Amino acid sequence: MDPRKYWTMCRTHDWFYPYSDDPGVYRDGKEARASLLTLADLKPELMDVFKAWEDHMFASGPRPPEPKLED
Repeated sequence: MDPRKYWTMCRTHDWFYPYSDDPGVYRDGKEARASLLTLADLKPELMDVFKAWEDHMFASGPRPPEPKLED
């Protein structure tokens, strides 16, 4: 998985799905989170991206920098 693509997936993820009253939104968000974590389990550097976004969304951490294109 390309780190830039994963970063974008984390950026567009609905981090607040657990607070939804809509069961479909909750289900889709839970599945998307599981997919993000599955991908991160395959590449440790992706887990760093996931945790940085989680920190940004829930602990007022800085927005994770977008990975640069590799040559």
